[in-house]
Amino acid sequence: MLEDMIIGTVVDRAGESYYLEVNSSSRAQLPKLAFDGASKRNKPNLQLGALVYCRVVLANKELEPEVTCCSLGKKKDWVTREGVFGELLDGYLFDCSLALCRQLLADNCLVLKLLGDKIGYECAIGMNGKVWVKANKTEDTILIANAIQNSEFLTPDQVKAMVAKMLSTVNVSKK
Repeated sequence: MLEDMIIGTVVDRAGESYYLEVNSSSRAQLPKLAFDGASKRNKPNLQLGALVYCRVVLANKELEPEVTCCSLGKKKDWVTREGVFGELLDGYLFDCSLALCRQLLADNCLVLKLLGDKIGYECAIGMNGKVWVKANKTEDTILIANAIQNSEFLTPDQVKAMVAKMLSTVNVSKK
């Protein structure tokens, strides 16, 4: 859907565009200049297999989708890696249902709040069924991914109990 945030994997580079696999019937096109602060001289050099968090700007059944890494709000240059969109480095990518993606994007997502109270982490949620997480320690990253995946069909009380139990079994890195 138009304006959805998605996560794609670079599968091809041609001319002035990258092509991303985005769990769709066709690849998405990402122009090389579609990054905040990019210019003909200063643009990202994404490698095949790179993960990219982006926004859908063209969705039409006759044309391949087009995505961008330009934000709508306050713009941060892509070079600083402080922007909302762009290449996702390190971390862990996993697939989940679109229903879970919607739950995670809700303002009152309990599992993300409970985890964030104890562990510092980054998370990118794509409305194409992909979620990327990264914490300071690999164990924390895996714990977060497992908690997110396990939370889909739990009640709020069950989510609280699950997160508390998971956090009690490991030494989590504080924020």
